[in-house]
Amino acid sequence: MAAAMTRKEQKAEYANFKSILLAELDRINASEECDIHRAFVHETARVFSSTASGFSLTDGKNEWGIDFCRADAPIFTIAQCKCPQRPDIEESDRPRSYDREALEDLLTGITYVRDVENTYPGATLDLKQFKNSYHESLREWKKETRLQAALAIFGELTPQADNYFKNQRNTLEKDGVE
Repeated sequence: MAAAMTRKEQKAEYANFKSILLAELDRINASEECDIHRAFVHETARVFSSTASGFSLTDGKNEWGIDFCRADAPIFTIAQCKCPQRPDIEESDRPRSYDREALEDLLTGITYVRDVENTYPGATLDLKQFKNSYHESLREWKKETRLQAALAIFGELTPQADNYFKNQRNTLEKDGVE
C-alpha cells in the first residue's frame, strides 16, 4: 500500500498538472479564440468525443446545464464543465474547491433531457435533437438506453458537495442515470 502524499508532494503534483493543463488550454485558446472556460470544455469534450459519433458542443446560451452531449444510441452522455478563471488557477497552489452549486447545473441538464413535458423552452437545436433521440431510444430500447452524466471540474468538490454528489448519484442510478 502506498503512503499518502505529503502536503508538499500534493503541491508539487498540482503545480505539474496545472502547468500541463494550462499549456493545453493556451493551445486551444490560440486556435479557437475563446476564454479559458470554453477551452476547458473543448479539451474535456475532445477526451469524450475521440471515438464517438453524435457529438455536439452546446456550451453557451440556452444549454440547460449541458456543455456538450454525445448521442451514440442506446448510450447518451451529457457533461457539465467547471474551470476557474486563469488568474485564480495561476495564483493558487491547490485546486479550487467547488460546492454543490457546481452539481446543480448537471442536475438541471439531467432533468432537461429526461423531461417529457418539454417544460424547458429555448434549448439549442443540438440539445433538442439530442433529447428527441434519447426519448426515441427509450421508446425503442427501454432496457438498453442509458443516460450518462459527467461533471468535469478543474478542481475538487468540497466534502459537503462530494456527499451531495454521492447521494444524488445513488438516487439517479436507481432511475437509470449513470
